[in-house]
Amino acid sequence: MKKRFSIVLIIVLAIAVIAGCSGGNNGNTNSPPSPANSQPPANSDASDPPANEPAPDSPVVNDAKATISIAWVADEAYADLMTKNEIIKEKFPNVTFEFHVVGDLEKMVTAKEQIDIINYGDDGFLQLDQWGLLGDLTESIQAANIDLGTYPPELIERLKKLGPNGELYALPEITNPGKTFWAMVYNKDIFDKFAVSYPTDGMTWDEVIELAKNFNRTDGGVQYRGVEMMLNFDYLMYSINPEFKVTDGKIDLSDPKWKQIFTTSKAAYEANGGWLPWPGYPNNWPVDKTTAMYVGVTTPMLHDSQNFPDLNWDVVTFPSFEKGKPTVPLFLGTFVVPPTSKNKELALQVIQAFNSPELVAQKPGTDKWDNEILKTKNQNGFTNIPPSPFLQTLDIQKSKIWDVMRPLMEEYLTKNVDVNTILQRAQEGLQKNYDLAQNQ
Repeated sequence: MKKRFSIVLIIVLAIAVIAGCSGGNNGNTNSPPSPANSQPPANSDASDPPANEPAPDSPVVNDAKATISIAWVADEAYADLMTKNEIIKEKFPNVTFEFHVVGDLEKMVTAKEQIDIINYGDDGFLQLDQWGLLGDLTESIQAANIDLGTYPPELIERLKKLGPNGELYALPEITNPGKTFWAMVYNKDIFDKFAVSYPTDGMTWDEVIELAKNFNRTDGGVQYRGVEMMLNFDYLMYSINPEFKVTDGKIDLSDPKWKQIFTTSKAAYEANGGWLPWPGYPNNWPVDKTTAMYVGVTTPMLHDSQNFPDLNWDVVTFPSFEKGKPTVPLFLGTFVVPPTSKNKELALQVIQAFNSPELVAQKPGTDKWDNEILKTKNQNGFTNIPPSPFLQTLDIQKSKIWDVMRPLMEEYLTKNVDVNTILQRAQEGLQKNYDLAQNQ
């Protein structure tokens, strides 16, 4: 179990770095993908929902004397920024904060060490559940005078869906309200070179793929491509929101959207002349200048475009499957208060302070949304885009969906395997993992 968790954490942190986020993205409000079973990240800031407005600051000042032990997805520097600032000192003058990393959680559980807050992504809750670290916070939230109305209702409802009976295991982590890193950037020089019209907001995946066909060519000894996609299976799944049905313990992938994920990825692969690199992280796109469009986490361009002064680019919304209705993947970062905490109400008040507007404004990277280069770009491409309703329920996490689907997607793209065969093998692999998790 420990080895599996370590692998997950490495991937989570990797995507968090790419997304330019600092806390748990998975934390994922920030977060990639950050599946619990080998997925991308936690706070993997990957993109924050537009409705993810900061919760109003609580007027409560708690002078209780206590030690609050927090396990962070992020590093100690970020934890210090969150706990050693004047806002927190004024609100909780007698509270001492103890830093831990989430990678130590299993050891802490075994040793029965105090854990009061866990900063983690909602796509990793299965592991927390298996360690006995999830419990309904509804009564404690009421006792702590936390007004859930200060949070975007869709985020609270999303978290309640993780409980089999609507239990609320955590509060959201608020970061980058109204902004998202998930978008599609494009190289205007390549479009101009081949006299192709620029992409626009609200495009569908089919339209993007059709546009990409214009660029699969060699010119001056340089091979050009149309579109690069980050973590193609992952983000297409969030984009189309397929139904993951479990009836009497049996997984059912009959929803045609599962098939569409594979066929859409294959269409992009073929539009590029048999090219769709994995995992498709954004670092190379602005440097190589050979691919017309990039879809995924666009942090290097949105926050650090000064590093690419020769790149003539702009941005449009993340593609959708339904015309004019873009959504972005959401890996929601959270703050969990485990049932074993002896400071539940105080911990919840601390979380409320973490989510206060003035503290959110101090988080690393927040000021980068105000950079001069970004002001010249299409603001609609990354502002106020609704989050995808797709949620990695505990059933999906039990199936280890990334472990099963990613290799099958690679096989489908590169080998002559029928999509129905792929889906049958997917269902068998997911069922095997699910059964194992149920018997643990």
